[in-house]
Amino acid sequence: MNPHLTKFFLAATAALGLLATTGGAEAAVTKSLCVGTFSNLAINPVGGEFTGMEIRVAQTDIGYRATVQIAEGGAGILLLVDVECDGNEMSFHLPATNTDVHGKFTGTVSKQNLKGDISFDDKRTDRVFLLRRKSYWD
Repeated sequence: MNPHLTKFFLAATAALGLLATTGGAEAAVTKSLCVGTFSNLAINPVGGEFTGMEIRVAQTDIGYRATVQIAEGGAGILLLVDVECDGNEMSFHLPATNTDVHGKFTGTVSKQNLKGDISFDDKRTDRVFLLRRKSYWD
């Protein structure tokens, strides 16, 4: 066997072995089920008002963060929240703002949807079912 070819083969094998053991830089971040867009946000065709909810979850250097938009007639405001994600369980707090939408969301996420409950600070509870899909705004 050619000595130059042998050196090349050994170097290539070592490089592949190193990539296989470290997984490469891209593999260091594993995409969680929690990451994605979940929405049922729409415009009511009869009255032309916004209805529904949209949650967009992203992984950051400091954990999971999400934008949350709840539309009740108007487009609503966009909230930025910290998200707890443990396997297929997701939770986050909706902070007190100038709206009555504040409390805690707890639910489960799958490849198809996000479902759970929002327990509002005033003791109301709303059931949430959002499909994993493109954002209304995309």
